[in-house]
Amino acid sequence: MDFKNIFSAWGNDGKEPSEELQLSGFKGGQKPAASVFNWFWSKVMKAVTELQTKLTSVDNNKAEKYNFSGGFIGGDEASAESGGAVGQNTYTTAGGAVGSAAFSGSGFAGGELAKVTKLENNVEVPKNGGAVGFSAKTDDGFAGGSKAESKNGGGAAGSNAKTNAGGAVGLSAMAYDYGGAVGNGAIAGYGFSGGYNAKVKLMEGYSQKYIDAIQLGSGTNNNKQTLQVYNHTLMNADGKIPAARIPDCMVGIEIKGIVPNSEELPAGPAPGDAYIIVSNAVFYTGPEDELLHLESVDGTSRVTSLKITPPEECIEPENRYVCAYDIRGNKIGSISYEGGISGYGWYEVESFGVEYPDLQASFYLGEFQNGSFPESLTDSYAREDIAYWDGTAWKTLDESVPVINQCRRLETFLTESASDQLKTTGLYYVVSGSGDSFTPYLLFHKNSGYNQYQTKIDGEKIYKRTAEIQRYGEVVWVTDWTEM
Repeated sequence: MDFKNIFSAWGNDGKEPSEELQLSGFKGGQKPAASVFNWFWSKVMKAVTELQTKLTSVDNNKAEKYNFSGGFIGGDEASAESGGAVGQNTYTTAGGAVGSAAFSGSGFAGGELAKVTKLENNVEVPKNGGAVGFSAKTDDGFAGGSKAESKNGGGAAGSNAKTNAGGAVGLSAMAYDYGGAVGNGAIAGYGFSGGYNAKVKLMEGYSQKYIDAIQLGSGTNNNKQTLQVYNHTLMNADGKIPAARIPDCMVGIEIKGIVPNSEELPAGPAPGDAYIIVSNAVFYTGPEDELLHLESVDGTSRVTSLKITPPEECIEPENRYVCAYDIRGNKIGSISYEGGISGYGWYEVESFGVEYPDLQASFYLGEFQNGSFPESLTDSYAREDIAYWDGTAWKTLDESVPVINQCRRLETFLTESASDQLKTTGLYYVVSGSGDSFTPYLLFHKNSGYNQYQTKIDGEKIYKRTAEIQRYGEVVWVTDWTEM
């Protein structure tokens, strides 16, 4: 290196000032001694000459090569344009590179062999991302951790984490084809894998290409475009929930009507629709002119009698008449049939389900048992006689399931008022708020003669008390709460 200003030697070495003077310095108005002044200049000239002598051997061209335009360099063969490079063989343009052989463009590379580059036409081109850790590599994304790698602007965090335009977080987490992987050993393709060793299936014939699917928790999802939690599929490829994942205990079950048997359950119901299967009735449906005799009375159409001949068990044996019920099992009234006696009443056609203009009739005939017809077809039925649609299939209540679970399953399954609900029997909630210290408040109504049983739940326990119906409808609770 060439120097244009060279100092001449200062011939007079002078005398070093006392220690006291070196500590306190000269005071205002005090004139320095000539010996001290000569000593100072002699030292300055010798120091400058020493620096220039040592820098004479530095190559001017080499210094300019590794510091193009004001950047900072530190280390053998380090180079920087306007950024900073520290470490042997480090290089940066406008960013930062710290560590042996670290390499970056306008981003930052920190750690031995850390690189912020992209291979273009077989040449490593400096890029603008961030790479931190031994041999960490990225282009315009981020790679943090020993040997972490990201491509196409993705992000990888963790030792040996790798991604292509997606995100990979965790030891050896790998996200190929733009997806996301989080967790130790997690592997994803276009989808997402989260959790320890959460993986999706490797495509056949490929070494680093995985199916598009989602896996949550340890396990491997082998089915494209599905969602799996551990080893349980929560969503099929068509976007539907598998039947096995739909809860057995439905909430919000609503009684929509009654049917004579399971074969008559309707098609296309909504989840939560429930029907009472009655065994003490015969069901009819079809064109009204094949089932009913109609007559105009006071300008309205009414049913005068039935055209059909019902089963013997539906006929009152002495006077030979039948009892008809509407589609919900409520009693319409006594009516004659073809071949039987007449005069038992005329009824509105709507009671038999007739709606203009289709004139389709649907109704029930009750069985004559123990000297009478039932007031309602739902006066007596077992819990297993309720069928509900769980979203994929008709289910019936299981007699083996504890009562407390049946109660939770049938939460709010009737929607009429409490007084209307008491006309049916079985298990159901009545929406009436909390009672005593029990939450929620549950009513379990079971007719047995004139007895009723009211129950309510406290945690995992169910309690009951007994009522008697007195004359004029008065209800008297005759027992205190007892655990069932």
